[in-house]
Formats: sequence, structure tokens, C-alpha cells
Amino acid sequence: MNTIATEALKLALEIKTGRKQPERPQLPTGNYLSSEELQAYQGSYATQAGLGRLEATDGYLKASLMDRSFRLVPRSDKQLQLQYRLLGLFPINLGELSQYGVGRALVDGHELLTVADQNVELVIGEKVKPVPLSPAWQHRLGNYRIANLGNDTPFADEITLRVADGLLLIDYTLLEFGKAKVSQVIRPVSDNKAIVAGLWRGAGETIRVVRENGQEQLVFAGYRLQRTP
Repeated sequence: MNTIATEALKLALEIKTGRKQPERPQLPTGNYLSSEELQAYQGSYATQAGLGRLEATDGYLKASLMDRSFRLVPRSDKQLQLQYRLLGLFPINLGELSQYGVGRALVDGHELLTVADQNVELVIGEKVKPVPLSPAWQHRLGNYRIANLGNDTPFADEITLRVADGLLLIDYTLLEFGKAKVSQVIRPVSDNKAIVAGLWRGAGETIRVVRENGQEQLVFAGYRLQRTP
């Protein structure tokens, strides 16, 4: 984790509430959730930062996101507190980020991951499960490039459509963010259309399949993606 993530979450809460977030004493952590309660969190999640995973272990959840691993540890209010250990050994002080609690919510059949303080709750992830993949989408798996970049500055490269753990993913490297690697979950709704999984602004974006000069292209984020050999 880093100060960018901390400030992003802090800013999101300030915008939502219209006020600055006050300092609060940290709640004690420990065995405040049963193994069954921890198991309920386990799974894959579509988040605003890409695909994340939670794995229940001895007394806490092991979380992974954007090639980083950290812990979510139960605290006395039954919420989970973010902890990060350098090299898996040395705890790092996360400042204000550790004041917020991570929890679960079930809304209209969607299993959501939330983050909250005493006044506001935000959705940060949606649990996703494998879905059958048609032969048409299986045939499209592979590497892609932006075919209609023109004079635009490329925002991403190393674009790949792949399947992992039964989930259809579009991977790419964000060039303006330190070449951060992102994996977004997409849900096919037909042989020629899919949507980006999630329940927040920017999620639900459609990926369409079109044909150009006899070849298929994916239309995503305003760009046309051409499969490379």
C-alpha cells in the first residue's frame, strides 16, 4: 500500500460526506470473527482497481490486489482493518487508512465489499463467480493492441484477454501510473457484447465486438483493440 491509496480513500470519503475525516482512536483487533464468518468473505472481487481476491486463513483474511498482498484483520466492531506487512514480516503504519472498516453487504442478490467510517459507507468491490464461456469468447483469448490510437498518447499496453479461475479478464498495464497492472472482470451477455463487472461509476461499461477489414476488434474505453499474432 502507499500514500496514493490512502489519500484516494480519504478524498472519496470527504467528497461523499462534505467534510474532512477526523482522527479516531483505532479499535482493538483479534479473533472477533468466527472461521465461518471469515469464510463468507472468501472469493474473487471486481473492484475499481481491478480483480482482487480474499482468502480466509488463521484468524484473518489474506487479500491480493494489483500484485500486492495485505491482511484484513477482524476488530472489535466486527469490521475488518487493513494491515500491510513489508516482505510479509514487518508491519507498516497505514495512518488514516487503518481507521476505516471493511465489511460485507447483500444488495439485490449482489455480494458487496464495503468500506465505512461512522458516517458513510462506500462500495469498493463486488464478489464475482465463474460463468460459462461461449466458443466465440474462447476464440478471442489472446494479446491485443490499440488499433485506432492516432495521435493520442497511449494510456495502456500489454493488453490481454484471458480466463483465470473461470473468470473472463481483460488485463492491461497503465502507463501513467507507474506501469501498474490491472485485471478487470468482464461478463459476457452475448457472443458479441460483454460488460465490465461492478456497481460503481465507470463499471457496467460495454465491450462490443465489431468487424474491421474482415477481422474482429473489441471496442473498449473508446478504443478499438486488434488481436495480435
